[in-house]
Amino acid sequence: MDDIILKNFTVLTKDELELVLKWRNSERVRMMMVNKEEIPLAEHLAYAARLRDLPDRRYYLVCIGDRPCAVIDYTEMEPGVPTCNTGLYAGDGAPFGFGMLLEHIRYHGVFVRFGYSKTHSPMRKENERYRQNLLNRFGLTIIGENEEYYDLQQTREAWEPLWKAQRKRLFERFGVSRIVWRELDGEIVTFDLEKEG
Repeated sequence: MDDIILKNFTVLTKDELELVLKWRNSERVRMMMVNKEEIPLAEHLAYAARLRDLPDRRYYLVCIGDRPCAVIDYTEMEPGVPTCNTGLYAGDGAPFGFGMLLEHIRYHGVFVRFGYSKTHSPMRKENERYRQNLLNRFGLTIIGENEEYYDLQQTREAWEPLWKAQRKRLFERFGVSRIVWRELDGEIVTFDLEKEG
């Protein structure tokens, strides 16, 4: 079995950063972003280098074993505040059905890895089908909106029973048994999914 590996952007190779940018600049992903503009490579590389000095945000390349599949980000990570912001997108060639597992990994990071009690994320209104899926399958709630976005919230209390009910099936489907976080300072944090309660 493979691990789900979340590589901090600060430890990615230039090729990995270029792959992430290619996904991000694709029309499929870009049209769902707050900033719909294409990002130039130099700007992207400079931002990734600055992440070392920005403790309120973390971006990860999500891999199944050696296979890059997606990006998850955590922003507005303030000490002593119970909530942070999150986002994600699947890369080209991510396995079919990977979105549901990716959502669980995102919330596992918020609630287990980083210890927040809730999270919020903006979602463009034209992404209606995915929004309904999140509301129905993950128990998210809409806590605000404007002309373009809904602000969705997830809580640890709503996510934990779903995680416990679906974890084994999801991780068997994708052939993974652990989540491994590779951080800037060499720290590797591992969550063994068979041993978690």
